[in-house]
Amino acid sequence: MLTFKKQHLPIDGEVIIPLGTSLLIKSNVTVKLRKAGCLRIYGDLIFADGASLTLVPEVKEEGWSGIHFYHGNDRIINNLHVEGVGYGESDVTCGKSKFSGGVSFFNTKVVMNNTDIKNSRVEDSLHVFNSEMDVRNLTVENTKSDCLDSDYSVLRISNSKFKNCGGDGLDFSGSLFLLNNNEVTHNTDKGISVGENSRGYIKESKIQESDIGIASKDASSVFVSESMIEKNRVGIAIYSKKPYFPESKIEFDKNVTFVDNRIKITTTGDQSSAVN
Repeated sequence: MLTFKKQHLPIDGEVIIPLGTSLLIKSNVTVKLRKAGCLRIYGDLIFADGASLTLVPEVKEEGWSGIHFYHGNDRIINNLHVEGVGYGESDVTCGKSKFSGGVSFFNTKVVMNNTDIKNSRVEDSLHVFNSEMDVRNLTVENTKSDCLDSDYSVLRISNSKFKNCGGDGLDFSGSLFLLNNNEVTHNTDKGISVGENSRGYIKESKIQESDIGIASKDASSVFVSESMIEKNRVGIAIYSKKPYFPESKIEFDKNVTFVDNRIKITTTGDQSSAVN
């Protein structure tokens, strides 16, 4: 089992935790990384009770190259704090590989609690691919582009915040999701973008002050319940981005509140919205 020493040098390059090996976080640990510094986790990242891991750049302006998880089941991540990933390009380079995410999960099943990801300068602050995640108390904020990007994954997210994202707050493609009691605010593009045959349920959430509050496109379907859609340029947009997909839809119940959106709902073609 591996641990970080109390007095460790900044990480400069790729650190791999192999399959069958564990990295134990025994206490509150802060690790500094140089621009090429990154972690690839094939094995286990284990947190002792009350322990936390904070990952930050050694030089704020230079950034670092992310933490990337692979091929694991039943991971539990608690109290992970990530700041300043990326260097202003779309991707980061970890070893010989490029990643669009500052924090990435590939083919994993994970429970994530009490995590924050801040000040990322990469395409996706958090990228989830072909994975299943149960997320509670996550904050992603102040990002160059999307806060969360989900591809072909299943996500349950509650009590979380996505704010000041330079792109979308949450971007789903080919995914299934449940969002409960979340705040999605001050995002440059869409608060929640649902595309490429995704299915989702949004409950008891606030979607505020983005260009588009919720977008459903390219054969996707969303149901919204007991939520507030407030002060967006467009509250709900339903459209086709890729012509080979059939129509999309958004349904919402009578407990959804629209407040001070410049346009409440826009649809194109055969797209539909309905109140249940």
